[in-house]
Amino acid sequence: MTAPLIIISGPSGVGKTTTTTYLLEKIPSLQRTITITTRTPRPGERHGIDYFFISLTAFAELNNAVAFLEVNEFNGHYYATPRSLLTFLAHNKLRIILPDIHGAIQLKKIVSNVLAIWLDAPLDELAKRLAERKTESIANQLERLKRAEQEMIEARSAGIYNHFILMDDYKAAEEKIAQLIYAVIGTESSSSSALTNPGIFSISRKIV
Repeated sequence: MTAPLIIISGPSGVGKTTTTTYLLEKIPSLQRTITITTRTPRPGERHGIDYFFISLTAFAELNNAVAFLEVNEFNGHYYATPRSLLTFLAHNKLRIILPDIHGAIQLKKIVSNVLAIWLDAPLDELAKRLAERKTESIANQLERLKRAEQEMIEARSAGIYNHFILMDDYKAAEEKIAQLIYAVIGTESSSSSALTNPGIFSISRKIV
């Protein structure tokens, strides 16, 4: 039996990493597939934990060796999913990955059993979170916000996401996502109904 692939996508600053950390602690069988990138680490990011940070030359060599399932480029940097992901899924190992929308589209074409979740947040809240990071210039922050607005539109038109979660209350939203994953784990062998009807969950309570 092939395990489902859990895809978590969303714009910069929406809380993908924080949410994934919670899910990994909440669901013992879940492990993260780490994306490979050519960009340099931001303050606080760790090699092998947040990303595998490699040189452009090494990336090109791995790409030529067909080591990647999908490759994307943003802001002059490349990102890729390791092909080893398929081996883990084939051995019924539950995996979660955080691709952008273009990576998610490619993965959905390759992996048949997928639970894809899009994380949303108001643009003004995203702007605040990006500013609080203090890791990028104002110009880069504005570019990310512009891209976020476009991604939110694309996410809905692409038709690949099963659920949309509004991240204005992390605790409630994270628990909802955990419930969705547990539902898929519990029903994947007998029913796919949990994946056929996209749901929109608007969590209105604020973090206190």
